[in-house]
Amino acid sequence: MRRVLFSAFIIPLMMFAACEKQNTENNGNNQDDQNNEQQQQQNPEKPQDSEVRTYKNALLPESEMGLSEMEMILSLIEEQVGAIDSDLFNNKLTTELLDCQQRFMLIHNLNGMETDHWSWGNAWDGGTMTYTLRLDDDGTLYYREMCGCADIDFDAYLHDLGYKGYNDTSAWIFEDDTLYTGEDKKYAAQVLYFDGTKAVLEGRVYPMTLYEGEGYKVTSPMELYLFEFKEGREAFLDGFELTAKEFNDLREEYYANNPQ
Repeated sequence: MRRVLFSAFIIPLMMFAACEKQNTENNGNNQDDQNNEQQQQQNPEKPQDSEVRTYKNALLPESEMGLSEMEMILSLIEEQVGAIDSDLFNNKLTTELLDCQQRFMLIHNLNGMETDHWSWGNAWDGGTMTYTLRLDDDGTLYYREMCGCADIDFDAYLHDLGYKGYNDTSAWIFEDDTLYTGEDKKYAAQVLYFDGTKAVLEGRVYPMTLYEGEGYKVTSPMELYLFEFKEGREAFLDGFELTAKEFNDLREEYYANNPQ
């Protein structure tokens, strides 16, 4: 079942719906099999399938929902030999772009009604699940946003003006093999693998966050990312010169002059 995510204006509002598939087979009317199936449904934290695989005590995705992609990331972590080359990593951060290729989120149900599991960013519909980041050596993090699907007319108007979207900023610092993003180091992600081109980070990297605020039934305490470094810093903001405020002001003006 694909997850559904809606975005609105600057800060995406993400709504989550998930279902677990039961692998228990019942080949007859054997009462013991039925009882075992009922016990498994009532105790999802104790899967009976000995082949069930986990990472950080959370189930890996199903085969068609990112399993091979996550296994590839986990294999990279295992390949890391010795310490991370922190100096090279820091240099890459400020001379190239940090492009997120894969994103997995650990989903934890606050009421304990569902087994902890990893959800693949590509299995979500709508919104922006992965970002390319430009980290400047003054501590500023730049990322780009575009119009949501509800803003088709305004998006066309924006393109007529020569804009593709807008840029927004945050803060960053790299220390002790950990990338901190957001104000006051709110989000932290440790570098688990780095080969000079690719990097695996575990934790949370802004603006790729879920369930911020009150009222959610689930939380995502940890994420796993595969990043690649790539060229293009100089042209990163081409078409995205507007700030978030300028974008919103322009949007309000457009809809004031073009009521729906």
